[in-house]
Amino acid sequence: MLRYISQYVSTFNLCLCTKIACYLSLRELYSLLLSNARWETISIDFVMKLPEFMSCKAVVKVIDSVFKRTYFIPTDITVTIEGTTRLFLYNVWKLHGLST
Repeated sequence: MLRYISQYVSTFNLCLCTKIACYLSLRELYSLLLSNARWETISIDFVMKLPEFMSCKAVVKVIDSVFKRTYFIPTDITVTIEGTTRLFLYNVWKLHGLST
């Protein structure tokens, strides 16, 4: 029975047309080019309206896009631009400074 099913599937036109190749064509390997510019490309997001049992009402999430390092900084919902800048300076900048 197993041989019959294998033969049927291997010759059935619909199965042959929709079958996905599980391997890539072989080619020469090369090394990936990685940037050494840490903290050059970042994203900053706010997570707002956290549950009442939390001591902070919001979190600032700062992500380094190259090395995937993340900081979660507790804050308040009413944080301003100046407050966000201070949070960034005191929690991220003091550890990493200028990217070199």
